[in-house]
Amino acid sequence: MRLLQLLVFLTAALTTHSQGIIRGKITDGQTGESLIGANAFIEGTTKGAMADLDGNFSLEGLEPGTYNVVGRFIGYRTHTQEVVIAGGDVQAVQFNLFPEAFVIEQAAEVIAKVDRARDTYMENIKKKSAASIDYISSQQIKRTGDN
Repeated sequence: MRLLQLLVFLTAALTTHSQGIIRGKITDGQTGESLIGANAFIEGTTKGAMADLDGNFSLEGLEPGTYNVVGRFIGYRTHTQEVVIAGGDVQAVQFNLFPEAFVIEQAAEVIAKVDRARDTYMENIKKKSAASIDYISSQQIKRTGDN
């Protein structure tokens, strides 16, 4: 029984030790500022991480091998780097993402409509509020006059 427990413990220790880690930082390529909430993930898997307040991320528990790590943030060009993990390595990755401009190639038509019902509703609320204030004021005047 003890031999089985020892075998399980050693297997778990060796498996954990052979797993690698990819750590990195995601920044704006123009300003150098951290991109808080940017994503780093391994292409073709569901393993990923979100950058913290300093732009740092960590992908842990990786088997030895070659991975394509993708850095992504809304409004920025996606960047991919190839990272090789051997044994219990910790590899550092730096993503400098650059803003991506979106160009509308067709003419866009913007139509603005006035919602008359909403304006009327607001005017009615103003009138009711004014009427309520007038009524309350008149009631207070009557009470002070009764004394």
